[in-house]
Amino acid sequence: MNRPHTSLQVETAFSRESRGEVDAILERAVAAGGTEHREAQDYGFMYARDFEDPDGNLFSAVWMDSVAAEQGPEAYMAQQGQQEAGA
Repeated sequence: MNRPHTSLQVETAFSRESRGEVDAILERAVAAGGTEHREAQDYGFMYARDFEDPDGNLFSAVWMDSVAAEQGPEAYMAQQGQQEAGA
């Protein structure tokens, strides 16, 4: 018998369209009896929140900037530098 609390088999991750949607998923999971597995991971171009359901299964909700997803984090960082220079 598999027991998620002692031997994780799979962590399910799914993407969201915005950081706000990632936060909303976590809020709903906690309201339904889940727990936040670790603090938010915020890399600027990528944002993720992890939670555990009451059975011990792990999930991640992730948002990634479209430029970073298509061209890599370096392209996102360069774009941010250009925007800051023009401000």
